Amino acid sequence: IQTQGGCINSEGGSARLSAVGTPAVSSDSLDLRVFDATSNSVTLLFSGTDLLPLMSSACPLGAGVSGALTDGLRCVGGDLQRHGVRATDANGFAVYGASGTSGGLLVANGFAAGQTRAFQAFYRDAASSPCGTGLNTTNAVLLQFVR
Repeated sequence: IQTQGGCINSEGGSARLSAVGTPAVSSDSLDLRVFDATSNSVTLLFSGTDLLPLMSSACPLGAGVSGALTDGLRCVGGDLQRHGVRATDANGFAVYGASGTSGGLLVANGFAAGQTRAFQAFYRDAASSPCGTGLNTTNAVLLQFVR
């Protein structure tokens, strides 16, 4: 499952997270790429076991929940794991995973075949952003790992 980009940021973009490659624990060619975040900033990747809101909500699964601390929506929850910080380039691009600076994302975090995780990136935004919190989010990506 992959939703559209997050809320509009101070540069007029809507950051999105995209999965490229295969989520295979044996070969670990998966990259999670952040597009259209703010330029020359930082991103922080999280994963969880659940897409938010949970099924009991009136909103669709993975649509996210709002909070006072971010301009964007929080789309992942449950057993949260932090997967590091990456700088964005002049185009607001950052990468986590096989072609990133820390090697494979799946192996480094001990993920197993058959496991499912939802991923989302948070990133710094200017205080002049639409909601003024200085923090924004991407969409969520749900992945099931294979052998």
